[in-house]
Amino acid sequence: MGYTFSQENTRPPQNNENKKQYHYRLVAMKMAFIVEKSGLSSEEEAVFWPIYKTYQDTINSLIVTMRRSYNPQRYVQADEAALVLQQLMYNERKIFEERQRVYRQLINQLSPQKIIHIINAEKMFDKQMIKKYRENNRNRGSRGNKSNYKYRFFHYRY
Repeated sequence: MGYTFSQENTRPPQNNENKKQYHYRLVAMKMAFIVEKSGLSSEEEAVFWPIYKTYQDTINSLIVTMRRSYNPQRYVQADEAALVLQQLMYNERKIFEERQRVYRQLINQLSPQKIIHIINAEKMFDKQMIKKYRENNRNRGSRGNKSNYKYRFFHYRY
């Protein structure tokens, strides 16, 4: 079973009504991709997905917090910038700690080889989605040949 990342599946919706459907479709694609590439059995899936969902929810909330607090045009004064930098470092540490917690939890449930396969599958999925996103942007001509993602200082792909 192969996965194609077609323009239809990866293009973000233009209106707010379809954003949830788009999100759920991407999550389902990611789940299927991880299961296929890592070779998870149904018993392993039953153990893995609740842990992974909790991990993703925590990471996503931390990333949203980080993005909201970071606005390069707003922080001109040193004390404000220092406070934002402290918040960013705190959230980065929390993300790292959450990742370690999940690895410790998974290592008690799955083999280390399976965990590595899952990590690699997730990274592969993210790379393919970013590649497709860039191709879609080039095809539409909205940003030319440069993708804003590549040139940002802070890009979070956890």
